Amino acid sequence: MLDESYDSLIIPYSEALPNAVMYRINQLAEQGLPIFFIEELPSRSSEGSLDHVVLNRLASNERIETVPLNKLVGRLKASGYFDIQVKDYHPFLRCYHVKHTDMEVFMFFNEHPSKDIDTEVVIPVTGCVRLYNAYTNQVLESECVKEGEGALLKLKLPASETVVVIVGPELEQVEALSIPMTSNELITVIEGPWKISTATAEQYPSFTSWSELETLTDLSRAGLLPSFSGTVRYETCLIWSSASGEQAVLDLGRAFETAEVFLNGSSAGIRLTGPYRFDLSELIREGRNTLIIEVTNTLVFESPDFFSRLGQLDPSGLLGPVRLFGD
Repeated sequence: MLDESYDSLIIPYSEALPNAVMYRINQLAEQGLPIFFIEELPSRSSEGSLDHVVLNRLASNERIETVPLNKLVGRLKASGYFDIQVKDYHPFLRCYHVKHTDMEVFMFFNEHPSKDIDTEVVIPVTGCVRLYNAYTNQVLESECVKEGEGALLKLKLPASETVVVIVGPELEQVEALSIPMTSNELITVIEGPWKISTATAEQYPSFTSWSELETLTDLSRAGLLPSFSGTVRYETCLIWSSASGEQAVLDLGRAFETAEVFLNGSSAGIRLTGPYRFDLSELIREGRNTLIIEVTNTLVFESPDFFSRLGQLDPSGLLGPVRLFGD
């Protein structure tokens, strides 16, 4: 059995609850657990009867109160029932916190489909704070400073991105890499022309040449590849000079959906969602480099369901702009 404890209990609006549940809620409140009902108390039991005794006990219990949904957050904060503190209002930011015996883990997720989050978060920890990149299995340094009884963490989350924050004394012995720069100097916009080839799931990695595009566009448009489902390969070249710096970062802009970048025949990684940003520092070389970008869409273009036929679909392929940054 898990050793778990709770500071309070929040019950969503319910017109009716089982009698046994209402009796148990009252018992918990009498034992000292604060309980918040959203909007109002139940008006009857789900068995269909009207048990005035249990309803009156709920209404008269000092540990039980009703709170309008739009005031719940403020009420919980005023009572001290919170874990993290966010500098700004970010309704699409989610946080999951797990405490282990020798480590604490926070997972932050930006649920917004298009807007980035750039804020500061105070987390209730005092130990060594590091970031964990699950894609690369790397521990990274964090932009974190002591803040009262906790730590102030600078949190930058592009749309749909997740970051894992780990805290523990033993992390001081773990080698942590510096955070890759994301605000580098723009070196160039890669505009093509792009040599395009395609491969269905059955054909991959064997590609068939399709066409050449001067500019990137939505391939689901009429006259292009409106019903193609699979992987589209974009091939061009880029020129690099060591005078641009030691770090080279490629940003694909908009892509639908999964993207993998190859530079001079070596993979720079895969991104399932934005930001489609790749560190090319270890792969790029002086002068001319061969750049290949493979973008895989979904089956909806080949076999749309009933709702997809009526609804607006996402674009297909690489839309860009594809930009190269240096430090």
